[in-house]
Amino acid sequence: MRTRFAATIAVATLAAVGASCGEANPTGGLLFTGSVNGTSVRLINALTADQGLDFLVDGRVAASNTQFGGASPYIAVSTDTLRLQAEGSISGTTLVDFTRDLSAGGSFSMVPAPGLNQFGALFVADDPSPVAAQVKLRGINVSAATGPVAIYVTGPNDDISSATPVIPALVFATASAYVTV
Repeated sequence: MRTRFAATIAVATLAAVGASCGEANPTGGLLFTGSVNGTSVRLINALTADQGLDFLVDGRVAASNTQFGGASPYIAVSTDTLRLQAEGSISGTTLVDFTRDLSAGGSFSMVPAPGLNQFGALFVADDPSPVAAQVKLRGINVSAATGPVAIYVTGPNDDISSATPVIPALVFATASAYVTV
């Protein structure tokens, strides 16, 4: 099976990018800010700039050079209120900068994208737990130009015009609920 999109969604793939050291920042590599207690965050880069993004947690580089359409690995962090930033890997320019209370724990994705009002990024709760013999799928619409999108799961030769979307009418700046297929 493959997924066909009725319109383009800016974040097409969620490829993990290894962490490396950033010269302009105090430390590089994976950042552990204290006791973890099941809290993790990652950066999904939906900014179409030529440069990758560095992901900073409390001013320290947690992942470097995440390219457009890619995602950093999940970074284990303390269950606390944390400052989360996205900087241009080459320019060092801060593109997203906000504080988030993560005291409840869980897994989260910060998704900077053009056209977003609140802090310039979506911050969504994730559920990375596997489901046996199935795939969990969700859409995150960060393409302001396309309007609402629908996501279909079909066979490779199926006609999409007669298919029913598994995620219908996903509006800009939202994440759908997970769908198991």
